[in-house]
Amino acid sequence: MSGGKPAAREEDRMYVLNARRERVRLARVNTEGLVSRGARAFFRIGRQQPGPPPVAFRETTSGLLHVVYREIVIRFTPATAQKRRRDILEDRGFKVRRVNPFVPDQVVVFDPRRKHSGE
Repeated sequence: MSGGKPAAREEDRMYVLNARRERVRLARVNTEGLVSRGARAFFRIGRQQPGPPPVAFRETTSGLLHVVYREIVIRFTPATAQKRRRDILEDRGFKVRRVNPFVPDQVVVFDPRRKHSGE
């Protein structure tokens, strides 16, 4: 090895699925500067209660920036019963913020304990 960063293992890499269900690789972005200041100034994120800055990832091919902040989107399989969905979310301490009106099996959830910061 020539003193550079070691290559990331496949299990350490992060991806999102695009509209064609293809994997798009993401790279972690340092949010201590630009994203954090912008989020706090323009979207009032973090003003009421100080906390960790938003987590951001950049698509390695397109450069598109994804900012994650205290919400996650979960899509259940249509066969998952409502009680099972509630149990899964409750076990992890998540509360439903909203249901996607176009995809009823997809919910946006948050952790009221603020235990997770998007990582």
